[in-house]
Amino acid sequence: MLVDINLLPKKERKSKKTLVIYLLLCLLTLALLGGFIFWSYSISEKIDRLESDLHQQEIANAELQSEIDGDEEYQTAQQLSNITSELDQLMMSTNEIVNDLDMIVPSNAELTSFNYSENSIELIVETMTNEDAVTFYQDLQMIDHFNEVRIHTINYIESDDDYTTRYTISLQEEEVENNE
Repeated sequence: MLVDINLLPKKERKSKKTLVIYLLLCLLTLALLGGFIFWSYSISEKIDRLESDLHQQEIANAELQSEIDGDEEYQTAQQLSNITSELDQLMMSTNEIVNDLDMIVPSNAELTSFNYSENSIELIVETMTNEDAVTFYQDLQMIDHFNEVRIHTINYIESDDDYTTRYTISLQEEEVENNE
């Protein structure tokens, strides 16, 4: 048998391992690059969504702050309403007193001053005679709202031919409590 002698150099097969390694590295690089792009896109979406949520939260905070401010305005309005109702009560009781006084002022007399404080009233009345001043004093004592009536002075004014009388009236405790 003949021996087969081949003097040509034998070609070694190239190893496919390096090609596979390069391909795997390329695929891994592409996967990492795709993952990074996907990650940055999802992060930018989250940032946009968070900015939108933040903007909506700021709007909600502004609305709540305006409601709080509105509550303060409501409380101020409520306080003013309470003060107004107290003044209305005071005015009603003062109106009753003034109406009672108006009914008993003599026809030839004039009520020139009315000063109302917490539990007393000071009046100045001009009358034609001192008897009218005393009659008015007696009529004042008959009014239920008054606890005590005092005459401080009766002055005769010659130029007007009038008597000026100053009265101090103490209100009953019930009347004072109703006013407070």
